Amino acid sequence: MKEMKEMKKTIYFHEDDYGQIEVLPKENLFHCKSQMGLIEDFSNEHRVGIGFSKIYVREENPISLTDLNINVKSFEAIVVQSLTKYDEVLTGYSSYREKCENTCALELGEYAHLYYSFEAEIITNIWLVLNEFTEDHLQATLQVLQSISQLAELILVDWSWGEVIQLTNQTDLNKYLIEIMRLENE
Repeated sequence: MKEMKEMKKTIYFHEDDYGQIEVLPKENLFHCKSQMGLIEDFSNEHRVGIGFSKIYVREENPISLTDLNINVKSFEAIVVQSLTKYDEVLTGYSSYREKCENTCALELGEYAHLYYSFEAEIITNIWLVLNEFTEDHLQATLQVLQSISQLAELILVDWSWGEVIQLTNQTDLNKYLIEIMRLENE
């Protein structure tokens, strides 16, 4: 009898979701708030109906996650624990799909995921995709963000909603996630 091949657990995220809700070093706090102000001004200046006549490209953050030298194994030891880790991460748009090398995803809930990428065993990016966010996702998301906050002084930046929150501020994180949940369920 032939052995059955084990199916890979694969996840896809739309390329527009990359880095929209990201974890960054705390040193970027004022830079991110400044960028959000510039984005709002630019958006107001270039608004045309329901769209925009131009696209604003954010400036690079002064300090990257790579600068913190967070080892991927240390990160996974603290963060992964009981969460489901995907075997393969894909990105793209429409029907186009591309494999993301050195990128992992953790399931926080059916439509809520934490992604992270690395190079040479050092974390380079951490971001969240919180689609159809519900009460079921709330505790897992808070717990994983609290775990990440043990690694370094970090902030959560939601570029779409103009929010910057220190990961150690559980009260503000909880308020933010409850607001995301409320908006998702309107």
